[in-house]
Amino acid sequence: MITAEKSRFDSAAEMLGELGTELIKLPSSTKNRVTEIRLRAGRPVMLELENTRIKAGERIVTLKDISDCITRFCGYSVYSHEKELAEGYITIKGGHRAGFCGSNIVKHGKTETIGSYSSINLRIAREHKGCGDRLYKLIKEDKGFKGMLIIGPPLTAKTTILRDLARQLGNRSKVTVVDERGEIAACCGGVPQNDVGVNTDVLSGFRKGEAISMALRTMSPEYIVCDEMGRECDEIEKCINSGVRLIITAHCGSVSEAYESSIVRPILQSGAISHIVLMSKDRLGEIESITAVDGNNENSDDSFNADYQHRNRTLSFLKA
Repeated sequence: MITAEKSRFDSAAEMLGELGTELIKLPSSTKNRVTEIRLRAGRPVMLELENTRIKAGERIVTLKDISDCITRFCGYSVYSHEKELAEGYITIKGGHRAGFCGSNIVKHGKTETIGSYSSINLRIAREHKGCGDRLYKLIKEDKGFKGMLIIGPPLTAKTTILRDLARQLGNRSKVTVVDERGEIAACCGGVPQNDVGVNTDVLSGFRKGEAISMALRTMSPEYIVCDEMGRECDEIEKCINSGVRLIITAHCGSVSEAYESSIVRPILQSGAISHIVLMSKDRLGEIESITAVDGNNENSDDSFNADYQHRNRTLSFLKA
């Protein structure tokens, strides 16, 4: 079970100015359970905890509060962060990620950026060193290991475990982290705010396919770590041909759902993945199962489904 760190909440709250001053006074028993701080204009500050939400005081958030927070997040240089703001989020000091809502500004028929910001979701960044120990042990000891897919519904700690794997692998091997949305290394000013290992290079803000190709050309990685892999089939093929192992995540509620997914299924069929890790939807940070995969199948899709029933097995010796 993942437990929270104490200091991360305070470092996030400090970025909220006067609003944060009151939050820092909360008892540690509450702060340690907070996953998100939600600011909405005209409403009180709300705290998202693991299984519930609570109101933090009676003060009503104003549009000026939200504007001041965004200016502070950008280091008082909003112009230099236009790209991130246009995407609807920004990674701030400490590795925390702020997401925004508001009215859109359209240019040439496309959303140019967000204007008139009305709400902020400040997600607390937490490192849980050691939470990837079991998977790290598997990667080291299984001689048939090719690559790993970590799946689960949203908010099941997939990225948290992925980050710790990057750290452990990066302390002994060459790793490139492809961090399109800044959720793994959480770079701020180009510097990772999270510990991702001494031999780890980070490509932050790049599109996944572009970053993977760049890493293969220039960084000679042994592992590429990437969150929420999509339809980058060509890049996956390049990894296989280069002998680079992928450690990736995807949103799927079960192993069978992964095999039925139009996005995940081609990844499994490619042969790049030898293990599927399913995170528990009920117990935060716990692994429900680890399944060995035979993706080297040149037969039809129907055969692939049939082979899945016979060739895949749950690695019970790795269960907690």
